[in-house]
Amino acid sequence: MINISEKAAVRLKKMAAEKGADVPAMRAGLRGGGCSGLSYVFDWAEGDPRAGDLVFEEHGVRLYVDK
Repeated sequence: MINISEKAAVRLKKMAAEKGADVPAMRAGLRGGGCSGLSYVFDWAEGDPRAGDLVFEEHGVRLYVDK
């Protein structure tokens, strides 16, 4: 379970509005690299979640995570 704090949601909504996005949605994933071999990656998500994504939504903000 991933929780999105109200403070984080307010900030993401503000950033999304500056970008022109209607619904603030972020995608979280892993990429090879970094000192441990993996790095976390966060980026804006366009459109609906992909098949198999886990979707977390709180305070009007969505986070898509690849299983």
